[in-house]
Amino acid sequence: MPVITGTARAHRDWAIYGYWGSSVNVTDGKYTYFRPCDAEQPAESYSTMMLQMDPWDWFLPPQPHEDAESGRFLPYTDAPVWRYGLSSRVRHESPMLFNVDDDPLQEHDLAGNSDPNEQRMCELLVTALTEIKAPQSQFKRLGLR
Repeated sequence: MPVITGTARAHRDWAIYGYWGSSVNVTDGKYTYFRPCDAEQPAESYSTMMLQMDPWDWFLPPQPHEDAESGRFLPYTDAPVWRYGLSSRVRHESPMLFNVDDDPLQEHDLAGNSDPNEQRMCELLVTALTEIKAPQSQFKRLGLR
Protein backbone atom coordinates (compact mmCIF):
# COMPACT_ATOMS: atom_id res chain seq x y z
CA MET A 1 0.00 0.00 0.00
CA PRO A 2 2.79 2.55 0.61
CA VAL A 3 3.50 2.76 -3.14
CA ILE A 4 -0.19 3.30 -3.91
CA THR A 5 -0.63 5.94 -1.21
CA GLY A 6 2.57 7.72 -2.20
CA THR A 7 4.32 7.24 1.14
CA ALA A 8 7.03 4.95 -0.26
CA ARG A 9 10.04 6.18 -2.18
CA ALA A 10 10.82 2.85 -3.80
CA HIS A 11 9.22 -0.45 -4.67
CA ARG A 12 10.39 -3.90 -5.62
CA ASP A 13 11.28 -4.55 -9.23
CA TRP A 14 10.00 -8.11 -8.95
CA ALA A 15 7.03 -10.12 -7.73
CA ILE A 16 7.00 -13.73 -6.58
CA TYR A 17 3.96 -15.95 -6.95
CA GLY A 18 2.90 -19.56 -7.35
CA TYR A 19 0.80 -22.37 -5.91
CA TRP A 20 1.25 -23.27 -2.25
CA GLY A 21 3.42 -26.38 -1.98
CA SER A 22 4.40 -26.34 -5.65
CA SER A 23 6.67 -24.24 -7.84
CA VAL A 24 7.68 -20.71 -6.92
CA ASN A 25 7.77 -18.13 -9.68
CA VAL A 26 9.27 -14.68 -10.10
CA THR A 27 8.68 -11.94 -12.63
CA ASP A 28 10.45 -8.70 -13.37
CA GLY A 29 7.62 -7.52 -15.63
CA LYS A 30 9.32 -8.66 -18.85
CA TYR A 31 10.30 -12.24 -18.01
CA THR A 32 8.67 -14.78 -15.77
CA TYR A 33 10.60 -17.73 -14.34
CA PHE A 34 8.98 -20.86 -12.89
CA ARG A 35 11.12 -22.86 -10.47
CA PRO A 36 9.85 -26.39 -9.79
CA CYS A 37 10.06 -27.96 -6.37
CA ASP A 38 11.61 -31.25 -5.34
CA ALA A 39 8.76 -33.66 -4.61
CA GLU A 40 10.92 -35.38 -1.99
CA GLN A 41 11.23 -32.18 0.06
CA PRO A 42 8.22 -31.29 2.21
CA ALA A 43 6.49 -27.94 1.93
CA GLU A 44 6.52 -26.52 5.44
CA SER A 45 3.27 -25.14 6.75
CA TYR A 46 3.20 -22.52 9.50
CA SER A 47 0.00 -22.04 11.46
CA THR A 48 -1.39 -20.94 14.79
CA MET A 49 -3.51 -24.13 14.74
CA MET A 50 -2.13 -27.65 14.85
CA LEU A 51 -5.32 -28.82 13.14
CA GLN A 52 -5.44 -27.43 9.66
CA MET A 53 -7.45 -28.10 6.56
CA ASP A 54 -5.70 -30.10 3.86
CA PRO A 55 -4.56 -27.44 1.34
CA TRP A 56 -5.12 -29.92 -1.49
CA ASP A 57 -8.62 -31.07 -0.47
CA TRP A 58 -10.79 -28.66 1.52
CA PHE A 59 -13.58 -31.25 1.81
CA LEU A 60 -11.61 -33.57 4.07
CA PRO A 61 -11.90 -33.01 7.82
CA PRO A 62 -8.92 -31.38 9.55
CA GLN A 63 -6.27 -33.78 10.79
CA PRO A 64 -3.76 -33.31 13.61
CA HIS A 65 -0.13 -33.23 12.57
CA GLU A 66 1.82 -35.58 14.83
CA ASP A 67 5.17 -34.23 13.63
CA ALA A 68 4.29 -30.59 14.33
CA GLU A 69 6.68 -28.53 16.40
CA SER A 70 6.02 -25.20 18.06
CA GLY A 71 8.36 -22.23 18.06
CA ARG A 72 9.11 -18.73 16.90
CA PHE A 73 10.00 -19.65 13.33
CA LEU A 74 8.73 -16.58 11.47
CA PRO A 75 11.04 -13.55 11.43
CA TYR A 76 8.22 -11.01 11.19
CA THR A 77 6.42 -12.00 14.41
CA ASP A 78 7.28 -12.96 17.96
CA ALA A 79 4.21 -15.18 18.16
CA PRO A 80 4.88 -18.91 18.35
CA VAL A 81 3.42 -20.99 15.54
CA TRP A 82 3.17 -24.64 14.63
CA ARG A 83 5.45 -25.90 11.86
CA TYR A 84 4.89 -29.17 10.03
CA GLY A 85 5.69 -30.61 6.63
CA LEU A 86 3.18 -31.48 3.96
CA SER A 87 3.83 -33.11 0.62
CA SER A 88 4.99 -30.93 -2.26
CA ARG A 89 3.12 -31.03 -5.55
CA VAL A 90 5.22 -31.03 -8.71
CA ARG A 91 3.47 -29.31 -11.62
CA HIS A 92 6.46 -29.32 -13.97
CA GLU A 93 9.82 -31.09 -13.83
CA SER A 94 12.17 -28.40 -15.13
CA PRO A 95 12.48 -24.63 -14.80
CA MET A 96 10.47 -22.60 -17.29
CA LEU A 97 11.20 -19.12 -18.64
CA PHE A 98 8.95 -16.88 -20.71
CA ASN A 99 9.33 -13.43 -22.23
CA VAL A 100 5.86 -12.09 -21.47
CA ASP A 101 6.28 -9.10 -23.79
CA ASP A 102 6.90 -11.33 -26.82
CA ASP A 103 4.89 -14.33 -25.60
CA PRO A 104 2.06 -13.14 -23.31
CA LEU A 105 0.32 -16.54 -23.43
CA GLN A 106 3.54 -18.22 -22.27
CA GLU A 107 3.57 -20.82 -25.03
CA HIS A 108 7.31 -20.78 -25.86
CA ASP A 109 9.52 -21.88 -22.99
CA LEU A 110 12.99 -20.32 -23.24
CA ALA A 111 14.56 -22.31 -20.39
CA GLY A 112 17.32 -24.72 -21.29
CA ASN A 113 18.10 -22.86 -24.53
CA SER A 114 21.16 -20.97 -23.22
CA ASP A 115 19.10 -17.81 -22.73
CA PRO A 116 21.14 -15.59 -20.38
CA ASN A 117 17.92 -14.42 -18.75
CA GLU A 118 17.38 -17.86 -17.23
CA GLN A 119 20.35 -17.51 -14.87
CA ARG A 120 19.48 -13.87 -14.18
CA MET A 121 15.90 -14.76 -13.26
CA CYS A 122 17.04 -17.67 -11.08
CA GLU A 123 19.31 -15.26 -9.22
CA LEU A 124 16.41 -12.81 -8.95
CA LEU A 125 14.31 -15.55 -7.32
CA VAL A 126 17.07 -16.14 -4.76
CA THR A 127 17.22 -12.38 -4.12
CA ALA A 128 13.44 -12.16 -3.71
CA LEU A 129 13.25 -15.13 -1.33
CA THR A 130 16.14 -13.70 0.68
CA GLU A 131 14.51 -10.27 0.91
CA ILE A 132 11.23 -11.70 2.19
CA LYS A 133 13.17 -13.87 4.66
CA ALA A 134 11.88 -17.16 3.29
CA PRO A 135 12.82 -20.16 5.44
CA GLN A 136 15.97 -22.04 4.43
CA SER A 137 13.80 -25.10 3.80
CA GLN A 138 12.21 -23.23 0.88
CA PHE A 139 15.60 -22.78 -0.79
CA LYS A 140 16.31 -26.49 -0.31
CA ARG A 141 12.87 -27.50 -1.63
CA LEU A 142 13.51 -25.45 -4.77
CA GLY A 143 17.08 -26.72 -5.23
CA LEU A 144 18.53 -23.24 -4.80
CA ARG A 145 21.03 -24.05 -2.01
